[in-house]
Amino acid sequence: MEGKGRPSLTYHYRFSWEENAKRGFNFNLFPVVLDRNAAPWHLGICYILALLEGDTAPVMTTYQSRADDLGAFKEWLDTQDDPDDLMFRFPRIKLRRPTYRYRGYLQQQIQAGEVAPTTAKRRMGTVVAFYRWLIGSNYFQPEYPPWEEKHYQLAFKTGEGIAIFKKVVSTDIRIGAPKSEDPFAGTIQDGGKLRPLTGREQHWVLEASEAKGNTECYLIQLFMLVTGARIQTACTLRLRHFTNLSPQYSTALTGDGEVFKLKAGPGTGIDTKNNKNGMLLIPRPVYELLRTYALSERAKLRRSRFVAKHGEHLDAYLFLTQQGTPYYTARAEALRFIPDLDCRYEKTGQSVRQFLKEHVIPYVREHHD
Repeated sequence: MEGKGRPSLTYHYRFSWEENAKRGFNFNLFPVVLDRNAAPWHLGICYILALLEGDTAPVMTTYQSRADDLGAFKEWLDTQDDPDDLMFRFPRIKLRRPTYRYRGYLQQQIQAGEVAPTTAKRRMGTVVAFYRWLIGSNYFQPEYPPWEEKHYQLAFKTGEGIAIFKKVVSTDIRIGAPKSEDPFAGTIQDGGKLRPLTGREQHWVLEASEAKGNTECYLIQLFMLVTGARIQTACTLRLRHFTNLSPQYSTALTGDGEVFKLKAGPGTGIDTKNNKNGMLLIPRPVYELLRTYALSERAKLRRSRFVAKHGEHLDAYLFLTQQGTPYYTARAEALRFIPDLDCRYEKTGQSVRQFLKEHVIPYVREHHD
């Protein structure tokens, strides 16, 4: 690996095996924390590895976010005088301790509009967890506490009316990120502010996808619109779900049409949010359209490219890119270690989102004002 204006680096890896557990700790797309010189930061990497070894089903994108946060902290450290000593120096004066100094730096970034309050809050939380691990693992013991803790209880009720109390530990270096919602914005909260599309706008989106000739993105969007499925669910549909010669249809809950009931969640091969079981109700015309696509020469050609690159797949994806790669890597497959993996990042629907951003949205704005 060689960065612009930086010396080249060679990364070596070896297989790790835990004798007591009789299992290997091997991970695809392990996130690496880099310093300003693009060299791996050993403490940050050890922390990420310690977290992964305690997780039976790690979601690597979560650990990539933590690695980014640690990388931002290391970047700040490297801009200071004697960063290696500063990291472990906790004098009597609070504001000279690295944790308080980094908090002040993040607050300055918020004021300057360089980072969002939620990002600063997450980065500070990651640094707190990192120092807790360093102290708990006996890497060092600070002369004075890295922060002051406050203990309190949160009380809330479940849907059944049962009162639950939860113990919470907060610190005085926590960064608040108050939410300010506009009740008249016409948006919903689902991982961010989203505005539901009107029926006319939905037709514009499908029209744009069809005009651009991307059959897969058109079908993915159509499936999401009629079922309410997330992109993760739509992109992990399997071929076997749409090759039944005599599918059984049910009466739709509304209208006179028929629907095909498709189970989603653990054990089905279709990923869902938080790994929940669910049922997708697919209108019969859409199901038959997807079945036609599954048996088409276009789909067969893409599957052949996947087989040529990765070998025969026991449970093939319905949708593949032109290069024969999945649009979204299923959760179960992301956990499977592949020694010769040549992918640099996890597939999470980036191709579909890029198509929307670069082709669909410009087309709609041009043709429908």
